[in-house]
Amino acid sequence: MKVKVAEIIKSFLDSELLNRENFLMGNHTIQFDLPKYGKVQYGIPHNPETYSRTWRIIRADYETEEEGISVWEKIKITEKSKEKSREKHFIIEKFYLPKQPSIIGLTVPTTVR
Repeated sequence: MKVKVAEIIKSFLDSELLNRENFLMGNHTIQFDLPKYGKVQYGIPHNPETYSRTWRIIRADYETEEEGISVWEKIKITEKSKEKSREKHFIIEKFYLPKQPSIIGLTVPTTVR
């Protein structure tokens, strides 16, 4: 079975969020850590640009109405500028769907792209 680059990124983010609600991730993580993670966990060597390109696509495809915020697979991605840094940073956090009003005790399922 062929594993997609987006699946590797999702797995990496899930592993980072395993024991915490959020973390700050810089572009260097995508350039250095993701290729290592993909190689070790999946035995798949991709170059850093492949991960960067996929990361940009994910952020663009799942951007919300609020600029700089994307929600993808129960993960909220918020672009954050760091002072005196040319590198882009992102706050990665778990995203919980808001509770919906229930009808006779049944909740209405909500979907996020």
